[in-house]
Amino acid sequence: MTAAPVTGDRRLRTAGIGVVIAGLLLAAGVLVLEFVIVSTLLVAAGIGVAVSGERTDVVQLGVGVLAVGGIGLVEALGYGLGLEPFALAGIAVAFGLFDVLASVGLGKLRDRY
Repeated sequence: MTAAPVTGDRRLRTAGIGVVIAGLLLAAGVLVLEFVIVSTLLVAAGIGVAVSGERTDVVQLGVGVLAVGGIGLVEALGYGLGLEPFALAGIAVAFGLFDVLASVGLGKLRDRY
């Protein structure tokens, strides 16, 4: 059995899912650990998932987690816009959900035309 072809909308969807997961992990993690530690763990997890992934979907999921962790690390070290961890987590979840919804719309357009 062959795998379904990986399209742009599918890559966008899995990256969006990774961003949502990372946003939720960030929000939960800062309740227990410091912002910089949680961000570093997200970066490490994102790199680990992206490097170990054999499929494009898994790599894109890791890229989404890595992106949120990287932005969180920049914010935690004081070089960013000054976002608090919960604000960053909320923005990550919102943008991740937008990616997922946009990918569904793009997929429907691709299937239609």
